[in-house]
Amino acid sequence: LDIYETAYLVGNASRAVELAITQLVHQGYLQPSVTNRKFWIVKPLTPQATALEKQVMLQVQHTPDFQSLRQTYKYSTLSLKERLEREKLVMTNGSAFMGESFYLFLIVTVLGRIVISVLGIPLPQGLILLYQAIGVVTLCCFTPGKRTRWGSEILTDIKHNHDAHDMMQRFALYGYRTL
Repeated sequence: LDIYETAYLVGNASRAVELAITQLVHQGYLQPSVTNRKFWIVKPLTPQATALEKQVMLQVQHTPDFQSLRQTYKYSTLSLKERLEREKLVMTNGSAFMGESFYLFLIVTVLGRIVISVLGIPLPQGLILLYQAIGVVTLCCFTPGKRTRWGSEILTDIKHNHDAHDMMQRFALYGYRTL
């Protein structure tokens, strides 16, 4: 994975955008102004810059303030997400929805069943089987951060074996705590 894919795997689009801003400052393309919390373009980007870096530079021309630059909806990170989905490191939208709905499923099935048992309402066998099927599918898809189990294993491996001296790789993994 490149550093932007790693950042997306750790913290989704927001981490990738923050990494692009940090990378551009680190490489000397942007100069931050602490007093007014804005960025100034120091030199033009090279043609080898990534698409996300180009988007950040374009955004600096329009609205150079820090808070505005961090708004992820202004950037297209779909290519990062699609690449990670193809590699089976993050869940597709349907699977991610199921993973997020785990707690709702747990409340509806477990607490609902307890309430129905207390009230003495008989449940048809088909409904019980449906609850169990949804539970199995949801449990298989549930992982934190919309990562697949494989994605979590890869991320753990990267964290254990990353270059501690590569500031941008550390930023991709740990965010502003690195700085």
